[in-house]
Amino acid sequence: MTDIYEVCETLPRWLTAAPESQPGWSSHTWGLFCRASVIHGIAPLLYTKIGQLPWIPDQVREWLERQYTLNVRRIAKMQEELHAILASFSHHQVPIMPLKGSILGPFFYSDPGLRPMADLDFLLRPADFEAGEALFHRLGYEESFRDARHLRLIKPDNREVVETGCEHPDNPRLLEVHPWCGEDIEGAHIDLTDLMWANA
Repeated sequence: MTDIYEVCETLPRWLTAAPESQPGWSSHTWGLFCRASVIHGIAPLLYTKIGQLPWIPDQVREWLERQYTLNVRRIAKMQEELHAILASFSHHQVPIMPLKGSILGPFFYSDPGLRPMADLDFLLRPADFEAGEALFHRLGYEESFRDARHLRLIKPDNREVVETGCEHPDNPRLLEVHPWCGEDIEGAHIDLTDLMWANA
């Protein structure tokens, strides 16, 4: 069994139940553990599951704690931005719907800091896009990318990556605004937009 295979087999088990004994890993394998934890977005959650076990190497424990602490700060910043956006759109009576992580975090995790978020996703009707863009611009966001699927926005002072390999609170916090919610699957177009708005 290769080291990376063993790590990827072990991670799901450690998320559901704390291990009873140490795996006897080398420092190289623990390094793979850290990399895989970041790639799969589970480092903050792993800190709460195994961070206090006595046999976790000190360097790994400190790394996990830092991953969790940075992500807590990042999520707090993103929640502040989310609240400001929703308040502005509500005040101007422009319907907008938060999607994905911004909803999953607060409602399905006891601690929103357990789930990393790269960006904030929103659903905005095409008829409201012009008004919505104006509100985003008033809040300090600028367009960084646009295609048929979404509009991507960011604040100009938040474009640079501060630190790789972690969820640093000052790494870019993008907005992705979608006019519809759907996907093309094996030649069929599945559009859930009307259903989403009907159940908002």
